[in-house]
Amino acid sequence: MSSQLPSQTQAQLVQISTSEKLADSIITTKNESSALENRLNQNRVAIRAIKKQEEEKSWLLWGSTNQFFSFPKEGAVTILQKDQTFIEERKDEVRQKLKDEVEQLQKIRGEPLNSGFNLSGVHW
Repeated sequence: MSSQLPSQTQAQLVQISTSEKLADSIITTKNESSALENRLNQNRVAIRAIKKQEEEKSWLLWGSTNQFFSFPKEGAVTILQKDQTFIEERKDEVRQKLKDEVEQLQKIRGEPLNSGFNLSGVHW
């Protein structure tokens, strides 16, 4: 069937297919970024709650095991802060991936890039 189509039509079909795959990937990447942001916020809330509590031990849900473990207050805060650092690094990676995918999509579509597209945030 594809051999019956003119080469220009085939090229357009490839371009459309490629841009659709990239668009799907962009949506997936945005969803991952949103999930990471939610996890980051949940960790912030947990850190604040642990710091405010009067008890010296805290219970944390550990990983994907769905088991609770008791930690000293400071140990729990340290674990959550390390998790915060990991999530922030992963979020930066996902943000860069998203920028790369959007740039590829705009190139495929022949659209110009926004002048401020490659700006990066300042981390304090």
